[in-house]
Amino acid sequence: MVSDLANNSKNLWIKKHLSDSYVKKAKLLGFRSRAAFKLIEIDKNSNLIKPGISVLDLGAAPGSWSQVVSKKINLSQIHHKKVIAALDLLPIQPIDGVKFIQGDFTEVKTIEKIVEIFNGEKIDLILSDISPTLSGINAVDAVRINELGELVLDFCKTHLSSRGCILVKTFHGSGHSQLIDKYKKVFSSVFKRKPDSSRSGSAEVFVLAKNLRF
Repeated sequence: MVSDLANNSKNLWIKKHLSDSYVKKAKLLGFRSRAAFKLIEIDKNSNLIKPGISVLDLGAAPGSWSQVVSKKINLSQIHHKKVIAALDLLPIQPIDGVKFIQGDFTEVKTIEKIVEIFNGEKIDLILSDISPTLSGINAVDAVRINELGELVLDFCKTHLSSRGCILVKTFHGSGHSQLIDKYKKVFSSVFKRKPDSSRSGSAEVFVLAKNLRF
């Protein structure tokens, strides 16, 4: 009985996923996932991605956000002086103009690789669409993803440029307001963004923070 319910739920999700207009549009435009449109929408309103900046995409797999960066800066056609890099625990297929680092951004050996790739320079834009393995229990998932948001914040304190910007996925739920307060202590400007392309019913909300206070 439980198995049947689980299978029915899975089949319903697959059906909804395949009929999703953003999934269809992603396939049409060559993006690896519908998540590309979340970044496109936020960038359209906030102008995050521009020539002349360095970018690190944390939790990049399968690579749709890095694809957006590559396409907007036109990395297939021009030589971009600043480093654009993607990082994930999983391997990803190559993307024009984007360097790839496989590893955990909280581990020393991975941080050393990041510093090396960026030539010891601070990073102008850090993107994080990292999500833990979801349990389906909203309260549990919110705690897990907001803990990741804190790890990203700690990383930014050391590796983001003083006038840099961070866009990070969080979840509404337990600990969310406290996480926002922590970002406000570190950044002078903090905003919340909920793109239309975010699935209806999803608790995800993106935090956009600019200009370190120190």
